[in-house]
Amino acid sequence: MNKYLFFILFWFLAILPLSANKHPKAAEIRSYADDNPIEPRIPEIMIYISLKSEELNAEGYDLYLKKRYREAISRLDEAVRYDEDNSFAWYNMACCYALLGDDRKTALNLKEAVRRDWFWGLMLMVDPDLDGVRRFGIRYQYAEYDPWGEPVFIHDLKDKGTVDFMDNQAGSPRKLGTGYYCIVYSDLFEFFPYIDSYAVEGPNGPIHTPESWHQSRVPDISLK
Repeated sequence: MNKYLFFILFWFLAILPLSANKHPKAAEIRSYADDNPIEPRIPEIMIYISLKSEELNAEGYDLYLKKRYREAISRLDEAVRYDEDNSFAWYNMACCYALLGDDRKTALNLKEAVRRDWFWGLMLMVDPDLDGVRRFGIRYQYAEYDPWGEPVFIHDLKDKGTVDFMDNQAGSPRKLGTGYYCIVYSDLFEFFPYIDSYAVEGPNGPIHTPESWHQSRVPDISLK
């Protein structure tokens, strides 16, 4: 289990050790997580989350530890109502739903968490709480299109839980990086440890990305 909880006085992060899980690339993901922990960013993240939302998240987490998942969800739902940017509460609520076997609501809450902080896109790949609702093992390819309907980027999902990210702007795909994927309900989640630099056309000319960067993606496609 891997959860994150922060308290009111200063800050406190409780991390339970990662245990065995089902992702084919679990060892690689754990290694990347070790090199890119969330702890150093906690003080900055907390600045932008309301105190009341922090308190409710702490209460929800305590109920989660006691396996009172429905009561935990009630508190965590209050937490995000007070502050919708509380990614910790969104993620904790997703795990509670997963342990109750509700993969649809798990996916909905994971999307909210990932869209607020890339770190959850990494953790959802290996968190044992999600073992019952997470799946891999498909071969699938989809494209990102520009406003003129041309396929700019191609995502090629492999059956080993990996996905290649390719630049197709020159007409022949060029691999920019390989990431990890999983599916919860009908939603696809991707995490790319490193993506090479590329350029897309902007209003004032080409826009270049950093030389190497990580990102989480929740593409708006359905795999159900």
